[in-house]
Amino acid sequence: MTGRRTERSAENNARRRALHNAAPRWTPKLGDLAFDLTRNHNGVVVGIPDGASCLTYHLLPPNGGDEWSAAADASTLRPAYTVTHATPAGRLSYDPRASQGALPIVLHHEDGTSEETVLIVDRDELSAYAEQFEKWSFRREGAKAR
Repeated sequence: MTGRRTERSAENNARRRALHNAAPRWTPKLGDLAFDLTRNHNGVVVGIPDGASCLTYHLLPPNGGDEWSAAADASTLRPAYTVTHATPAGRLSYDPRASQGALPIVLHHEDGTSEETVLIVDRDELSAYAEQFEKWSFRREGAKAR
């Protein structure tokens, strides 16, 4: 791993919550990525309160999972943090039946916190990345030999 990895701790979460609480009032729109203070997770807004069919905000985890609801006044929702960079957190695994690979990564946020997730790449993307890494590796080894 190339970067410093910080786990989500109680202190890290308290810092994140304090930063969110200091943010001005925000009204999420469909498709926005929001951080839910009650669940301590990011989610994509897939439903907004309209007074008729939808009485609360509905969110889905960005990488899939179960939908959940948030207060209709959006009091527990804040804009999600910007990711500054990602670092590998494990080895790439490849599923030939699904024709895709999965690489555990750590996303580093602008506020200094980080979270683990998985980067999913299809066979063509994986092939292109492998080719790029091979060229990069070859260049580095050639430079060392000089």
